Amino acid sequence: MKAPSLWASLTVIAFCGPLTGCSSSALGDAARTATGYASHVLCDDVYLGGQDPLVAYEERISSMPAMRPVVWTMRRAFDPVRHEVTVSLAG
Repeated sequence: MKAPSLWASLTVIAFCGPLTGCSSSALGDAARTATGYASHVLCDDVYLGGQDPLVAYEERISSMPAMRPVVWTMRRAFDPVRHEVTVSLAG
């Protein structure tokens, strides 16, 4: 029996990858969910709860196991005049 060629294997992976949830849109959705959740929680804690932004981030975001893979890339911006929090990944 002949082993499958490299091109045949790569073709199967290329077509089956998106079907298993490994497509780029799934990663984009995960990034939007993480940043949206973080900005919402930080906004609540800082502007409604009166906590220090660094304390709120350390206690509520960076300590979450689900956030650990992306927490090192998160950038946070606080606008005290408009009471807004913006969180982005790697940007």
